[in-house]
Amino acid sequence: DGGLEAAREFVLRHVAGELAAGAGAAALPLTDFKSALQEAARARGLPNPRYTVIGESGPSHARTFTVEARVTGSLSSQAESYSKKSASQQAARLLLERLPEPDS
Repeated sequence: DGGLEAAREFVLRHVAGELAAGAGAAALPLTDFKSALQEAARARGLPNPRYTVIGESGPSHARTFTVEARVTGSLSSQAESYSKKSASQQAARLLLERLPEPDS
């Protein structure tokens, strides 16, 4: 109702701020967790993350995908979403939270 700039301000103030606070990592990108995970893995001397679709369910018009993000044999996470892209991003976000701190 107030135009594009008013909508942008609302999203930044009420949605993006809550997402960053909920993730517990305000410095992380809000939408590109896959890139953030790749950079974090590289900083820790770990291999690049691998993403695998490990499940699909539901009718063709309402598919749900389960994706696993894996850095090493013991460092992995899974997420489920309506698209492979969204599930991959969510799995990357979850795995970022589990990565050990980099060596200083």
